[in-house]
Amino acid sequence: MNYKDPHNKENLIQVKNKLISDLSIYLDELIAGDEHQYKEAAILYYSLTDRLNYFKLEPTFNPKYLPSYARGNLIKANFGYNVGSEFGGLHYCIVLHESNQQNPIASVLPLTSNKGRLYKSDINLGDEMYSLLMSKIKNTKIEIKKQSKQLSQTINRSNDIADKLFSLVKIEGFSIDENSFDLLGAAFYGSPQLKNLLKNVSTITKDFKFQLNELQQTKKSLDQTSREISKMKEGSIGIINQIRPISKMRIYKPKSKNDALYNISISDDTLDTINEKLSQYYLKPYK
Repeated sequence: MNYKDPHNKENLIQVKNKLISDLSIYLDELIAGDEHQYKEAAILYYSLTDRLNYFKLEPTFNPKYLPSYARGNLIKANFGYNVGSEFGGLHYCIVLHESNQQNPIASVLPLTSNKGRLYKSDINLGDEMYSLLMSKIKNTKIEIKKQSKQLSQTINRSNDIADKLFSLVKIEGFSIDENSFDLLGAAFYGSPQLKNLLKNVSTITKDFKFQLNELQQTKKSLDQTSREISKMKEGSIGIINQIRPISKMRIYKPKSKNDALYNISISDDTLDTINEKLSQYYLKPYK
């Protein structure tokens, strides 16, 4: 039966209810099972939740709000629930072609940590990914410290201007108390000097709020990445036979310039090595 046909609406409602019932029973069985089955239940829950969120997001999703991704960029993507030996879950990967903000698709090479065993479809990328991320973390920490100092100076500068502002408001005769004054009166009828001070305070306040928010987002992403990359110490493996195009809805990060992964790229030498492996695996198959 063609359930996409609106004439079959009642039938679709019936099979929908049966599907929900079957899913609930199956999840209950897994949850009540052993440790492996319980883990499978959790993975299935995550997968179905992700799929539902993608369906909800798809009508309004626009890749222009994401960065452009260059060939060789390191990103993290959600490959979803795997069937059989398919690659699944949340993993780092390498972008294999340029993908600008108009392109909703990115082709990627999935990565996994080096567990000491290589298959014919694997390519050993060493510890380059780990080194790149550690370098980015180190440099970003320095930048966060620098920006924090600048924000502190902004606060002090704002306080100095506020002191001058309150003093001038009093001199010019506008109503004033300990924490406030006749803002509208000063804005409309104050001297040019007073109006300029008001403008400076407003600008500093807006900049401060924006910069503080940016700083908080960057630090949050940095802390999360720092916790994640310990497994990369032993090296990373590219899985050639799992290369695929993915919707950019699946990209977990970077989604903005504040993400710790933003603009991290592997070397040209490593890209050449990947090219050689691709050619060998797909164009010159092993005998």
